[in-house]
Amino acid sequence: MLLIAFVLAAPLAWWVMTQWLHSFVYRIELSAGSFALAMLITFIVAFLTVGFCSVKAAMTNPEKTLQTE
Repeated sequence: MLLIAFVLAAPLAWWVMTQWLHSFVYRIELSAGSFALAMLITFIVAFLTVGFCSVKAAMTNPEKTLQTE
């Protein structure tokens, strides 16, 4: 799902950023490396979040959960 979201969002982000950067006197060009770095950071954050929630759910005592319901 993250890959699909990145494929859909990257061209739009490139276009918006290019339009915005053209308004500055000193211009830079966007590279594929910046998008790859953003994708890598997104995957790392998602992996850590899902991993943390999975470990937390695995360590939870089912007896406590069933008592509250």
